[in-house]
Amino acid sequence: MLRFHLTEGGKYWTKEYGNPDNPEHVSFLRAYSPYHNVKKAVYPPTLFETSLGDDRGVDPMRAMKMAARVSYHNQGDNPILLRVKQGQGHGGAWRVSDSIEQLVDQYSFFKQYLQK
Repeated sequence: MLRFHLTEGGKYWTKEYGNPDNPEHVSFLRAYSPYHNVKKAVYPPTLFETSLGDDRGVDPMRAMKMAARVSYHNQGDNPILLRVKQGQGHGGAWRVSDSIEQLVDQYSFFKQYLQK
């Protein structure tokens, strides 16, 4: 939440989230920033998803950095996975086959790691 405004669409979100360039906003932005609140802990099985074709300013790098940070701080054996979609935008798959592939990956993850 301290750099979201540097992305293409993020610069339009400062009225909603706060402005990281304003020193008065930094403390509350950091307080609710998921990235800045990752601590050493045992994390549950986690699947992050992003798309390289996102054109709404949600840079895929954000999900990549978050997955890396959680993975680095994870003190357990649970997997921290990242699914990177290519050729899809912010809203998801453009083709039915892409939607099916995504659902298969998600349901497989749920069945493998969350069904207990």
